[in-house]
Amino acid sequence: MRHRLLVPMVHALHRRNWDTSDAMSVLYRVFNIRIVTPKYGDWRRMRRVLRLGSLVSRARLGSRTYRHKLTLPRPLFDRMALAAWRTVRDPEAVARAIERRLPIRRDNRKAVEGCDLMLWPTMIHDDPADDLVKAAMLRGIPVVAAPASWDSLTTKGAFLVRPDALLVWGAASARHAERDHGFARRAVAVTGPPHWDHYSEPRPARPRTKILIAGTSVAYWRDEEDIAGRLTEDFPGRVLYRRHPRRGGEWSWKACLELRDQLDETAVVVAAFSTVIIEAALQGIPSCVVAFGRGTAQDGLAPLAEYEHMAEVLKWPGVRQADKYEELTALLRHTVDTINGRRINALRTIAREVADADGRCRERIAEALTYYLREGRMP
Repeated sequence: MRHRLLVPMVHALHRRNWDTSDAMSVLYRVFNIRIVTPKYGDWRRMRRVLRLGSLVSRARLGSRTYRHKLTLPRPLFDRMALAAWRTVRDPEAVARAIERRLPIRRDNRKAVEGCDLMLWPTMIHDDPADDLVKAAMLRGIPVVAAPASWDSLTTKGAFLVRPDALLVWGAASARHAERDHGFARRAVAVTGPPHWDHYSEPRPARPRTKILIAGTSVAYWRDEEDIAGRLTEDFPGRVLYRRHPRRGGEWSWKACLELRDQLDETAVVVAAFSTVIIEAALQGIPSCVVAFGRGTAQDGLAPLAEYEHMAEVLKWPGVRQADKYEELTALLRHTVDTINGRRINALRTIAREVADADGRCRERIAEALTYYLREGRMP
């Protein structure tokens, strides 16, 4: 008899990455799957406060990323909560203790009945599935979490409810799971992002002549539309502008395929914060990272190097930072000519550390979950 797998889908991003990307069809061959959509319940605002406590704890541990997050503009309610957490000796431990005492919704208790394993796609910081995870653990059902992105383990705080194991994008995230979250290596499987398998499908080669502007999801690059307009005038016929799904786009599989097609004809990516930098690097496409304008360090925020994950990316071959518009245009004019085959290969290799995307991510996920059920550890 096949094992019964419970999968909570709480955000359009998860549905795109796991369901419409065809990742679930691979799992359906191995498991009997039940997909549920848990509701936030009565404790959403409380959990928001608890996660702020996690930011305070991790900032105290020396994280530049979390120290900066505490300085971002926040509503009065959040500022009051942060002030209270700063008086607590170990905010993260207290937050987890409070979470353990929050009652579990009855419908979530019922949803886990009869399941052997829970696969938990999660953003960590904003997740209504915490109740469902607690309900599974009360019944002795193992929980394997799949953080939504390459930077989730370094930017989203701690798990209020700790899963038993993790599926991560790359070796870098596996190291973060051990160092920042205390997971044993045998509890972490490097599988790659399931929704990037489509990059390995055969496609006809196209001339790479375009400049792709990848918009950000945060307030770091508030004048990205202005920059896109200027670049469109300075590089007529060559600029493609992609808004982030959170800022006017859509969390859909169609948008993923459109991005893949755009990258097929892209010579260089322009971005501030964007996972597109990683997608491009896996294909040997260089990036120019914007560090000027409204919302950047020049506007009073922390420089990109204050974010641990971005600091590493800025060291990659083929990834350059532009501190003013004139520098950006100069980089765009020369990057394609100066990056050679050796640097392209180096860029692809180092990007595989972040996202082990080779066309077999979906199969590795199914293998890892099957192995975990059998052995109680990850392969």
